[in-house]
Amino acid sequence: MVIQLANTAIAFLFHHLGELPLPGTSLGFENLELEPRVKLVDAPSLFLLLTGILLVVIAKFRNSRSFEITMKLFFRNMNFESTIKESWPIFSGNSWLLVVNFVLNLSLSLYLFYFSIETGSSWAAMTQALFFGTLLFLLAFCSMIFVNFLSGNQKIVQLPSQVSWVLPQFAGLLLLALNTACLLNQEWQDKVFWIIAVILIWVTLQRFYRSLIYLFRQQIEWYYILLYLCTLEIIPLVLLVWFFIN
Repeated sequence: MVIQLANTAIAFLFHHLGELPLPGTSLGFENLELEPRVKLVDAPSLFLLLTGILLVVIAKFRNSRSFEITMKLFFRNMNFESTIKESWPIFSGNSWLLVVNFVLNLSLSLYLFYFSIETGSSWAAMTQALFFGTLLFLLAFCSMIFVNFLSGNQKIVQLPSQVSWVLPQFAGLLLLALNTACLLNQEWQDKVFWIIAVILIWVTLQRFYRSLIYLFRQQIEWYYILLYLCTLEIIPLVLLVWFFIN
């Protein structure tokens, strides 16, 4: 039995040796060229993305309810000020972490959809995106300082300042998830673009609505309300529209 199996194996081997190419025969692989893999994420995008993830992880570690609280403040107008006083101090370390995350991911979105296309150097484009992302966030507070200076009324900027500081914190978490999806799946960029635009418009409209209701309840003069709208709401919205439409 063993001898029969050995004879069968030898016959199989000699049969297939005849199918092997002879020395000097072309196999068809000699002209193959190795091509580098397409780089999905460039260095500036990866740096901002990982920094944002690190900030969010630290905020979650410091307070396990960070996402829950910021989501409630983002979607609900009821008990806004009391929730901030009791559960989410306005200038706590967690608030700063999530605000910085928002600025980084807003800058990353501007970089992906505008500056990386307009500028050749990726680091130069990211620097510009970071500058304008920070400017768009700070413009609201600079405008409120200006309005407060002209009006001399502290009440006019009290709640708008809180809204402008708190709402972006949860929006930054959404932008982080969307930017990650956009970088890892480039075919999703068109859909992600519109979702990011909707989130930014939502934040702007929520700031506008909540602040306007508050100003009317405080019986602020109409010309101060008009000044507030022109400086705080319209200018940042026009800049955002200009970036994304271009």
